[in-house]
Amino acid sequence: MYPQGCGGSSPFDGTIKHQRLFPARGSADGIFFSLALALSYQATSSSFVQQRVVHFPKHWSCLGLLLAGSLLAHGQSVEVNPLNQTPPSPQSSSTSIKPYHSITAKQRLSWFVSSTVGPQTLTVGLFSAGIGTAHDAPREYGSNWAGFGKRYAMRLTGVSTGNAMEASVGALWGEDPRYFRTYRQPLTGRVRNVVVMTFLAHNREGALMPAYARYSATVGNNFLSNTWRVQSESNTQDALIRTLYGFAGLMSKNAFTEFWPEIKTRVFRRKD
Repeated sequence: MYPQGCGGSSPFDGTIKHQRLFPARGSADGIFFSLALALSYQATSSSFVQQRVVHFPKHWSCLGLLLAGSLLAHGQSVEVNPLNQTPPSPQSSSTSIKPYHSITAKQRLSWFVSSTVGPQTLTVGLFSAGIGTAHDAPREYGSNWAGFGKRYAMRLTGVSTGNAMEASVGALWGEDPRYFRTYRQPLTGRVRNVVVMTFLAHNREGALMPAYARYSATVGNNFLSNTWRVQSESNTQDALIRTLYGFAGLMSKNAFTEFWPEIKTRVFRRKD
């Protein structure tokens, strides 16, 4: 499960640490957050969208958009500090999150399990399969309960394969797949963190790095799944579109992790 942040026995000095990898591009956060809002709805019904969105000038434009997103994110200055983490050792060299402990093997396994079969992921799968069934896309599955089950299972195989690839490949160089909520940031800073951390991750020292394992897992998983998908959604263009929606879906998930605790507190606040 994603860590929600901070405190416990760890006092925080109130200093916000900056990590800048390249010169910042000020408008990138707004551009990509708008893209996330536009695509997050469609991402829940990717099978249906694949039947309708098929006329790209060149299907490689999807991959180009992803590369542009990663480059722009790479140039952002992220201000983050998690809550509820234990104090680091004096030798900790974290530069973007203090305190920061590199992810352990147990935490990596926990992230894989919760990201694959956690309540949030399974619930999204219900909506995705339901929308696909309602629109009978792909048609090979049929618009019945059996088709709903096939669509749900197909999505689950893709999610599990991608998460397994990201967790295992990232372990080779210490890439942390978890999302950390921001600490004492204005709305713009929080939105920026949601967007940037879709394309970046933390290394063993807590510094930001391109999420290479995430890139390879998201792209690789969607092309690999062509081998067991029905013919109408198993070509190169379909895989690229699924990849694009995969990143848009992750951005939406980051936004949910970032903002839902406060929304829940305000909406479901008990009256004294």
